[in-house]
Amino acid sequence: MAVTSTGAGLEGIIAAESSICFIDGQAGVLSYQGFNIHTLAENATFEEVIYLLWNGRFPTTAELDQLKSALVSYRSIPQEIVAFLKLVPPAVPMH
Repeated sequence: MAVTSTGAGLEGIIAAESSICFIDGQAGVLSYQGFNIHTLAENATFEEVIYLLWNGRFPTTAELDQLKSALVSYRSIPQEIVAFLKLVPPAVPMH
């Protein structure tokens, strides 16, 4: 009977192909839609980056304002949840 050994992790395995992201681990390169991740981190807002990922381009000012408004509208927590959380006894996490 032949013994097969496998390495840990996914090194050398293509798990999926992406038209949004490019990774070259050997060169230390990660880019989204052709923009280096370091450049995005230094120069773009969170909202600009998610718009870029979703749409393949940076938003106009009007599009960015619309996205920000939409994100704000999703932040509210229903009062029933707030009331429930107030009833939960305090505890130290992970104990």
